[in-house]
Amino acid sequence: MPASRWLNALAICLNCLGAGSIQLFPLVSVPLARNLHLSASQTAAIASSAIAGQYTAAAGCGALCDSKGPGVVSGLSAVLFGGAYAFVSWRYKAFTARGTGVSQLDWIAFCVFYFLSGAGTAASYFSALVASTGSLPARHAGVAIGVPLALLGLSPLFLSPLASVFTSNVTNELDPGDWLLFLAVFLAGINLFGAAFIKVLPWEESEAGSATPPVDSGFAGSERSSMINGNTAPTERTALLPTSIPTKPARQESQPFMTLLSDPTFWLFGLVILCSTGPCEMVMASLGGLVESLLGIKISGGVDSRGLGLRSRQVQIISVANTVSRLGAGVLSDWFSYSAAPPPPHDDDVEEAHPTIIGRAKQSIAARLRRPPRISRLAFILAACLTLVAAFLFVALGLEQTSQLWILSVAVGTCYGTIFTLAPAVLRTVYPPADFGRTWGCLSSFSAVGAVIFTPLYGFFTDRMAARQQSPTCYGRACWEEL
Repeated sequence: MPASRWLNALAICLNCLGAGSIQLFPLVSVPLARNLHLSASQTAAIASSAIAGQYTAAAGCGALCDSKGPGVVSGLSAVLFGGAYAFVSWRYKAFTARGTGVSQLDWIAFCVFYFLSGAGTAASYFSALVASTGSLPARHAGVAIGVPLALLGLSPLFLSPLASVFTSNVTNELDPGDWLLFLAVFLAGINLFGAAFIKVLPWEESEAGSATPPVDSGFAGSERSSMINGNTAPTERTALLPTSIPTKPARQESQPFMTLLSDPTFWLFGLVILCSTGPCEMVMASLGGLVESLLGIKISGGVDSRGLGLRSRQVQIISVANTVSRLGAGVLSDWFSYSAAPPPPHDDDVEEAHPTIIGRAKQSIAARLRRPPRISRLAFILAACLTLVAAFLFVALGLEQTSQLWILSVAVGTCYGTIFTLAPAVLRTVYPPADFGRTWGCLSSFSAVGAVIFTPLYGFFTDRMAARQQSPTCYGRACWEEL
């Protein structure tokens, strides 16, 4: 394998491992709110800005990857990460040195620069995702998407232990100023390396000659296989909605943007993403508040030394669940919903002159890989959504202490990882591969809408309950029970 491919793989991995920095917001949210005298709603708005920036920039980053290449987008990410985190670190140090809270204008500036850090996240992982999907065989679509997104899910687990280096010796609490400055330098360096080495290296052209075009296995099924007519069992080829317009297999060439917007299944799938990932984003952004409310810590008062450790642990649990679900969903969807072109025949697959145990095993594996799809990827997505619903019911009715919070963290990480692995895998087989970055970027915007809707709701309910309790912050299950 040429060195350029190894360097490309390393750049993809580093970009993914560094791209999840905004998911570390629960680590800084509590000291940030305490030292700058921010309400729960203001803190939630900052978190929402980062999430909105990530998904708002997704379509543009995807289109830029398609037109200019992932290396350019990785360089853009270096500028966004470095500038955004450096500014927030500088302003935080200035305010804490004066011992005053932030003004309304300063708070808006914090939101704007966290928005830019979210845009940096989108640029970083889109450059890695487009390079990965363009550099691996089409028959491994699930793995090509699942592995880089698994590393993205692993990013908080990789970065969160480093936060302990930037804690105060007195309170054992994180220093947001030093931590954010470190992120600015570290993430800028990673993405500059990506700008130099990350690129699309088509496997079919450089490694395996020609490749067979993938078979359509997504929503755009034929009239006779529609879920509505009920003549056949739903598969990856089944349309979600009936249509009088004849559907066509996925094409290699680009299609007009209005064609995508006129597809009703695109909007229906977007609604599913909005209602599933939006609450997940809310939980990940509000973990700091959840932990503090269970501990009963007053944000404007004393500091519980357990807070940072508990917040970090929940971030890591979500990261692990996110990673495992991304890898598992990618592999299982390729195994049970195998829809791409089968691997080329090999002499050992059909050789019968030597009926050895190994030969028969290889024939069995080859036959299994070539079988028709059995389980739709939609079934995996549905299972992830039901898991999230069950966890929310538990939190609303039974959560009483921090030792039970792992149940919510595992469910959120599992649902989030599954959705963000299988959704682009489906899109890659339904819509033209040439438009993959643009299509997935547009669909990602539904998650942004969900985050902007649900995350501020947490702050609103928390502040309202805190007012009822006549306390600076909200305590107990009452903070989120109604939500």
